[in-house]
Amino acid sequence: PPYGIDDDDIPNEDSQDLEFDDTNLFEETRFPGLDEVEEGVSLAYGLRFGGYGDRGELYNAVFGQIYRPKADDIFDANSGLDGNFSDYVGRIDVSPVDWLSAQYRFRLDRDTLSPVRNEVRAAVGNSRLRFDVTSLSLEDDPAVADDEFDEREEITAGVLVGLTDQLSLRAQPRQDLQEDATIANTYG
Repeated sequence: PPYGIDDDDIPNEDSQDLEFDDTNLFEETRFPGLDEVEEGVSLAYGLRFGGYGDRGELYNAVFGQIYRPKADDIFDANSGLDGNFSDYVGRIDVSPVDWLSAQYRFRLDRDTLSPVRNEVRAAVGNSRLRFDVTSLSLEDDPAVADDEFDEREEITAGVLVGLTDQLSLRAQPRQDLQEDATIANTYG
């Protein structure tokens, strides 16, 4: 989009939850809604790899960064999108057999290559009994005064029990490792 099209008179109601990651690296805009628009020229570049094995194994990965000749001041300092070059983002998916899968998602600081976001997921099982675990680590967001966005380390574990082909039960606790407190318990 050209410069000057983002109208400040339009209230930002649906584009506030911006998170730069591998899912929006190659999108036209990183904003989730329509109220905010990235202006000007940008170039998203990176590598995307995927492969299937003879026995159904799945391996894929993506790694990349965004370059803008003119920095867009719409992004806050800790978004990973401020400045001419963005942070690096990526994902690695591995499923060597149909009952095991793992995923690693990350965002690395563009200057220091230190992790800003780390997320590791693993799942074991089939449609009748499946266990999964996710570990998430986030750095502080100094641009946000709210304590909700402080540095976090949490773990989520879940179990799914398939009772029939159409009915299953799921339980999933989510634990804050720094505070040693339960964040949520989800049942379905």
